[in-house]
Amino acid sequence: MKKPLIALVLAIGLLIPTSALAAPKAGATCSKAGSISTLAGKKYTCIKSGKKLVWNKGVAVVTKTTPIAAPSPTPTATQKPEEPVVQIPNVTPIRAITWEYLPANEVSSTPKAQISNPSLFANISTCKLVEGASWNAGVSTGFSIPSGRVNLLNSPRIQIIPVDFSDVVASASPEADFTVMKKAITDFYSSAATKKINMQWQIPQKYFRMPKPLTDYDVGGYFFNKTWDPVKYDKFLGEVFKQVDTYIDFTNVSAAIVISPPSTPMSKMGTFMVWPLSPGEEYVTQEGKVANVLGRGGDDITELTYVHEFGHALGLSDTRNVADVSNQKSDGMGIFDVMAAPMSPELTFWHRFMLGILNDDQTHCITSKDESIHWVRPVAMKTNGVKGVVIPLTENTGIAIESRRRLGFDNHLGLQSSGTLVYTIDTRITHPNSAYKLVPPARSTDREWERDTPLKVNESVTTNGWKITVLESGSFGDVVKVENVGGELATKAPVSKPRAISPGCNNRCGAKPNLVAPQFVLNEWTGNVYKVVLKVADIAQGAFIEIKDLLLGAEQTKTPKDASGNVTIQITIPQEKLGQIFPLYIYSYQNEFQSQCCSSWSLQTPKP
Repeated sequence: MKKPLIALVLAIGLLIPTSALAAPKAGATCSKAGSISTLAGKKYTCIKSGKKLVWNKGVAVVTKTTPIAAPSPTPTATQKPEEPVVQIPNVTPIRAITWEYLPANEVSSTPKAQISNPSLFANISTCKLVEGASWNAGVSTGFSIPSGRVNLLNSPRIQIIPVDFSDVVASASPEADFTVMKKAITDFYSSAATKKINMQWQIPQKYFRMPKPLTDYDVGGYFFNKTWDPVKYDKFLGEVFKQVDTYIDFTNVSAAIVISPPSTPMSKMGTFMVWPLSPGEEYVTQEGKVANVLGRGGDDITELTYVHEFGHALGLSDTRNVADVSNQKSDGMGIFDVMAAPMSPELTFWHRFMLGILNDDQTHCITSKDESIHWVRPVAMKTNGVKGVVIPLTENTGIAIESRRRLGFDNHLGLQSSGTLVYTIDTRITHPNSAYKLVPPARSTDREWERDTPLKVNESVTTNGWKITVLESGSFGDVVKVENVGGELATKAPVSKPRAISPGCNNRCGAKPNLVAPQFVLNEWTGNVYKVVLKVADIAQGAFIEIKDLLLGAEQTKTPKDASGNVTIQITIPQEKLGQIFPLYIYSYQNEFQSQCCSSWSLQTPKP
């Protein structure tokens, strides 16, 4: 069975050094001798222990903190404060986080503003923007999520497959080694849901010994420096399933997570990956097919790694630009989603809406151009109240509004990162680019991480002919006014269309070693018509190009080679796009396989 593939890998390691992702802990690995990190009143120093660099036991430090806000009056015996006062830092840190949960119970205070009648926004069908991307990577940015993904509402069964090797031997039980990660995944997605989540974990009592040393499987390459070979990893996973199939009952398993001992070094298994597989690509067992497979990497794996990667198994896409795996960009949602970056790991309202884990009345869907006022609770808050507002512009595009506070897993948010988030959604944009874009106010300057993008009281933004203004703000969330100032509004429920499967790399990039990217021959312009000639290897049937910013991909540009092995592709650039620069990627293909990504260059279009 041919198994094309693309690795949806945790790319936040590119955005932040790996050592910065995990909180310092005595004995945990660190990256630079002499480096210092302070956490929870202790100062930790990176020291050399044997051949490894580890954090020492830490020493207590005394710090002085200056409250940012004036202290609240001390309540008398007959007076109770409406809610606890929590000192919040002004600036959100981006280099150190801890995986912890701050209480997020609903508060007693309520806004004073007059809120629009909720019944006006109860028809949410128009706001279920349909997936518009022609390329299916097993994930989605709109409705509906591809079949085969883990459904949190169906009591999903998650099978842990623990394996060790003669050169990496387990010293504890799989339950002991995995309990922290299991808790992280369960707690995170259960806290994100209003509806009840029941994840069924199946963990064998002991590790299964693989027949060869880990070194022999040759899976130690690292995805982000392009030394990782997905074909070898696919073969390794195939051998894992073959080894354990007799002993594990895979009946109704929604996802399998292959783990190895925590001592597994990065040099021998360097990439944590997840493959949300399309029909025909699944791993086959005696009891049935497994369509979602996660595999751990080396010794720097954190709770965040598992939570992010499990999001792909649920069908969620990355919310940042990951087109160039060695130079990824945080544009899109900045810090504001676990599928974007690790600084603010709560899920966005839109992702919760997509996953179906909110009650219907927690989404307000704008179906009229009349002015309206909405009370939006923080996404992390435990509440049955409204979590977000959607303005559907077309069947594939819209605007989402949500509230963020230092609650739940948004535990490290500073004052600058608390407030109302407004972002656009365009489901036609395919992975590996972001379909989501935050809309910053004029005063915002942080275009790298978008930490100062949330709106404060009396601030507003206008996008696509819609103006959103924050009228009131507090620990209860935000009150926003939505006004139409010349924008469009979709009035019919969109119809979900079958999603095409790419003729190339889908979920497990099964590119053959000799199916290489095309060689550039020439290119030329005739007005706004661009022609590129590519030379492909003998094994290839043809080539295609991708200009994602123009929504051009395999379906539009797939072209067979001529007798000389050349491929000539012509495209017309829209007149209004001339004068701009676009990233262009070239691939060769053979049947359902395509060459590895990416040969690319910046395409400078002529001025109109």
